Amino acid sequence: MRNRKLLFTTIAGILAAAFTSCIDDPEPAPLDAMSDAYIQKKVEDGVEKYALGLWVLANKNLDTVIVEGPEDETWELSAENENDLRVFRYKIEDEDYTETIPAEGDYSFKVTSTQEGETPITVKDKLTDKVLDVATIDSTKFTNSGLDVHWQVVSNADNYVIRMFDEDDKMIYQGPYQLGNKDKFTVEKTGNYWATGFSPQEGDTYRLELLAILFETGISESEEMYNVQSISIATSEIEWED
Repeated sequence: MRNRKLLFTTIAGILAAAFTSCIDDPEPAPLDAMSDAYIQKKVEDGVEKYALGLWVLANKNLDTVIVEGPEDETWELSAENENDLRVFRYKIEDEDYTETIPAEGDYSFKVTSTQEGETPITVKDKLTDKVLDVATIDSTKFTNSGLDVHWQVVSNADNYVIRMFDEDDKMIYQGPYQLGNKDKFTVEKTGNYWATGFSPQEGDTYRLELLAILFETGISESEEMYNVQSISIATSEIEWED
């Protein structure tokens, strides 16, 4: 069973561009960061399982991020991308999924930057026990335009995202965010949502993922993407057709 990547791979770069400072300035801005704790859900052999997602975005390069949960358990985050040390996340492995929902309460993120002598900061995010229902892909069909994906509407989902991964578990496609009442999307054969330089090849097998997303309550639209409460994931293996 392959590892499941987190939601933020693409949006992190967009957010970071607006949330950064120049370390070379004579008086660099103090360390600041946004954090998110959320529940990731999937079905394995007919059993619903859950894992804890943890994510941080800072205004400068980070050295370490240590998270302490409400039951005194700790997690160490690592850089999402070795070329951008402003985004750290907890890398969810298959063994992290259990039949128990992660503990609700405050998750404290101790964030340390790479700037010499700078005092670490602590930011918090509150997690509730709200989870989405199971996400289900109903059908996939190739047309002249691309791959039509149909799914069942997930009650209370705020958004949906379609992603695809190659046999090496590398993300090759991430589509736009869909409104919560959507139930279909076409993965076009070409376009901006494919990884740079990548073209799907006929006969190759890819993993298709549907992510149903629930945002935290009481937040503004501009804050949604880094205030996720729950993600429900459905998967399907597809053989690409031109």
